[in-house]
Amino acid sequence: ALSGSIREALDKVVNDNALRPATQPDVQLGEGYAEGADAVLTVALEVLPVITAPDLSGLKLEKLVVPVADAEVDEAVARIASSSKRFEDAPKTKKAADGDQLIIDFVGKLDGVEFDGGKAEDAALEIGAGRFIPGFEEQLVGVKAGQEKTITVTFPAEYQAAHLAGKEATFDITVKAVKVAGETKIDDEFAKSLGLTDLAQLQGLLRGQLEQETAGQTRTQMKRQLLDTLAADHDFPVPPTMVEAEFEQIWSQLKAEVAREADSCAELADGARPAQHHTGEKCGCDQRQGHVSERLPRRGAQSRSNFFVFLVQPAEAGLDGNDQEGHCHEGFGDDHACSG
Repeated sequence: ALSGSIREALDKVVNDNALRPATQPDVQLGEGYAEGADAVLTVALEVLPVITAPDLSGLKLEKLVVPVADAEVDEAVARIASSSKRFEDAPKTKKAADGDQLIIDFVGKLDGVEFDGGKAEDAALEIGAGRFIPGFEEQLVGVKAGQEKTITVTFPAEYQAAHLAGKEATFDITVKAVKVAGETKIDDEFAKSLGLTDLAQLQGLLRGQLEQETAGQTRTQMKRQLLDTLAADHDFPVPPTMVEAEFEQIWSQLKAEVAREADSCAELADGARPAQHHTGEKCGCDQRQGHVSERLPRRGAQSRSNFFVFLVQPAEAGLDGNDQEGHCHEGFGDDHACSG
């Protein structure tokens, strides 16, 4: 009953004062409350600021148009061709070199005993591709078809199979064939091998993809231009909790991006404090979060201000919130989309 009364009282305060809550209210029940007596509540509530709709009548934006050059299409085709290598059998006297493909059987052992998942037949291995654990491919340089060889490698400490992580193992290898990369000719037959009709269709598809990429970049540039123009004439306080939420979102995205890099800490240091990175001073990820957080909330506040300026009262600004042209939507900061 008490919780229901509190909700009703809060709703009345919000409605009577035409408040627009930005977050859930923080409600504290006063000390000494007794059942049946009046309750004294302390309520902390962050509200959205009141914003005057901007005058968009004289707003002008420049939309860049970036045509896709034929050379860019040719480069894209060449990249696909290079990733679609065709290997051909080499003479049996050929010694395997970097870039060659081997067809091998192998058996992995720990302390002389085979381990699960360490055996394969007719496995294709390209020397230098880095698809096997460190040291595996390198020890096969110089082998010939029909040769048998035992190599010793150490699994990385962070290897996904815990029972192998950091362990030294041997692999008994039988080389069944040595193959060399043949030249991939870019023509209609190459396009057909990819399931297309001809080379012209492949080029057309790639051109379309490149045009979409450049169109996205120009839309982003125009969106930034629009938001900067609006923000220049509109400044108002943003609820602190929303600023903090924006920072957490940006920080999570940043960590996800650098996690894919070999040295995530170096990447974060380079982005947060370049001087520290170059002097060699060591800094943990938690420390760097503090350095970045000094800057990101301000960026989040600006992004939020831009968002509010454009969307808080779209009808007053002469915009239809359901239109697909000329408005931004979905979220705060630089992640929301802007069409037009």
